[in-house]
Amino acid sequence: MDADERGFLSHPSWPKPSALKSGLLLLLLGTIVGLLGAEVIIRWIMDGAIRTYSERMADPRFVINGKATPHIDRYRRGERYAFRLRSNYDEWHEDRIAGYRFHFRTNDEGFRQPVDLGEGVAKTGRKIMVIGDSLTFGHGSDYEGVWTTILERRLNRGSGAVSSRREAVHVFNFGVGAWGFAEYYLTASRYRPLVNPDLTIVALFPPNDFHDLRATMWEGRDEGRLPSRIERKDYYVDDDGHFHWGYAFRYPLLRESVAWILFSDRFMLAWLKSDVKHTDDVAFSLMKAIAEGGRTLVLMIPAREQCEGAEDVRKEAFQRRLERAGFGPIVDLYSVFSARDCRRLYFVKDPSHLTFEGNTLLADAVLQALSTYGISGRP
Repeated sequence: MDADERGFLSHPSWPKPSALKSGLLLLLLGTIVGLLGAEVIIRWIMDGAIRTYSERMADPRFVINGKATPHIDRYRRGERYAFRLRSNYDEWHEDRIAGYRFHFRTNDEGFRQPVDLGEGVAKTGRKIMVIGDSLTFGHGSDYEGVWTTILERRLNRGSGAVSSRREAVHVFNFGVGAWGFAEYYLTASRYRPLVNPDLTIVALFPPNDFHDLRATMWEGRDEGRLPSRIERKDYYVDDDGHFHWGYAFRYPLLRESVAWILFSDRFMLAWLKSDVKHTDDVAFSLMKAIAEGGRTLVLMIPAREQCEGAEDVRKEAFQRRLERAGFGPIVDLYSVFSARDCRRLYFVKDPSHLTFEGNTLLADAVLQALSTYGISGRP
């Protein structure tokens, strides 16, 4: 080592090694004390509104097939999807917070309908394929109370009469909770050839469909390529088969911190609302690709907040864009729902999902729109 190097290392402005270690230790201790203080303050402010992992385990929200649990286990990782419903799955689901109990089964491909898809659908008559998220799946409702089932009954009213001259109409439910635009496209491209529908209905839920797409990634997304396989940054299925949202419980050392749960959830929500223009452009491209694959009817379904009058500027702009591109007719349920008592259309403690009355209103609005495509109910 030459004199210049020795002089640099021993410069009087540099702290001694012992002083540097002491400073770092004090900084570390200060950070820990600050974080602990923030944890205490946030726990006091939130007053139990945010539950840690152990608290959720001790007081499970759900009762699944008679067993109390904090977990949702109906999903699995998919080959093309980040997650999808388990195939041939049967569940009695009770939500102690939302206050409802319902039963559902899935078919061989993991969709809530009694018809297995296999290598194709052999049913005769007219066929309608409905793609959507948990509102189409019918979360909170038994099968007979889901709007797609009600719609099929309306279309086939009087089907028991031998003298009826109209073809039967079959409605296929391809709704899966937490899916969005990318999953709608994948489902249309994969299952349309099997169902061979006369009409495809895409049931959009604008209050969260755009957020779902923001969190969806695939190779070539930013270059305008359509997906063949996707990943999600928000929802995921862990190694134990449990379904989660966000980052709050990914890390065992942090999932007992209310401050971490609050911060991670707020950060995720803020991120999902970012990059609006590009996300909307991708959504438009996906919808255009779906429409090019066959006759398509688009629904716009509100949450209770929009039903009660809250503006949805993003939905309005996207709907105008679809209409300018030749999509139509678009069934805007916002005005239809707003004309009714919104408290009766949605569950009291679940403002995103429909009661039987809400499902019936949705089915009747779609039934009226279907006359445009020459599909109507029996006399």
